[in-house]
Amino acid sequence: MDHRQELSKHFDQVKVTHDPIQQTMTQQSAEPREHVLVQKIDEWECESIAKVNRMAEETRSILLQHTVRHSAEVKLKLEKLINELRQGRQSNGFIETDLREWEDKLKQLKEELVNPPNVVVREDSTMLVPKIRLDVAETTEVVERTFGNTNFEEGLKVVLRDDSTGHTDVRAKYEYATGQQTLRFKIEKLTQNVWIFFGIISKSTPLQQNSFRSPTSHSWSNRNQVAG
Repeated sequence: MDHRQELSKHFDQVKVTHDPIQQTMTQQSAEPREHVLVQKIDEWECESIAKVNRMAEETRSILLQHTVRHSAEVKLKLEKLINELRQGRQSNGFIETDLREWEDKLKQLKEELVNPPNVVVREDSTMLVPKIRLDVAETTEVVERTFGNTNFEEGLKVVLRDDSTGHTDVRAKYEYATGQQTLRFKIEKLTQNVWIFFGIISKSTPLQQNSFRSPTSHSWSNRNQVAG
């Protein structure tokens, strides 16, 4: 087998690897909810609902058992009170204090039917369903534009500034509109008494030597100064 045939065979192997990837991309574009990560969220949702339903059913069953017993007890108390009322009517010997006592007992029985004593439905602080969280790794930020005497290294990730005087404006590539973002910077070397600040600024603000003075600038400096 000559070299060209080997290359052709290797190409076919690459093509075989490419086809499933292309098929997966097409499927995800047509049915984004079928993504494996979305399915994990769906599974968490179903499992969480099942846990809540089981706990609700168990608690409901215990409450119903207690309610049945309590209703039987209230029924006995009510029958006893009815007998007292019947006897009082027959003897016609009741007085005002008897009437108030019977009224209080009836109110108490009514309240016990709605709110059984020694039973409280409350939420436990223990987490029944663990929270689900989506962690998205931060994007590697790179430098895109600059104003001043600077050079870039390591694929626009490192900024070098010469020893000339005057401010330098360095802008990163990506734009952020909403949400909480995490950006990390590492200062390899900083000359003594040199002022440096990191911040955000509107993309419509042009590059300039004193961009920190722009009304759209919000920044923090190495001298613990906050601007904006």
